Amino acid sequence: FFGPTLNSFIHILMYSYYGLSVFPSMHKYLWWKKYLTQAQLVQFLLTITHTLSAVVKPCGFPFGCLIFQSSYMMTLVVLFLNFYVQTYRKKPMKRDMQELPAGKEVRNGFSKACFAEVNGVISKKAQ
Repeated sequence: FFGPTLNSFIHILMYSYYGLSVFPSMHKYLWWKKYLTQAQLVQFLLTITHTLSAVVKPCGFPFGCLIFQSSYMMTLVVLFLNFYVQTYRKKPMKRDMQELPAGKEVRNGFSKACFAEVNGVISKKAQ
């Protein structure tokens, strides 16, 4: 019952979040989405640990099912971790981003210096 109980608890939190997000007046209180994703990742890791403990100390549950469960949970860890990194990683501030020096703009892999403009038509210079 460990996995389903943990999963039910996480889903209560998850559906509470999405239910509350329907109301615009609640948006200022919904700062915890990041932590919900973290809780889901912890859930997957705990389920993997629990499942693999049955591999180490057999309990009579079919070995193939244990491996399938662990593999499935690992795919969820990878997918949710990718989501977490893409969504919540620190993005560089605008002042930290450096602009290219003048004349160094790149077009199709070539710097601006590689192109010549004649009568409004841009062509690549011979190299």
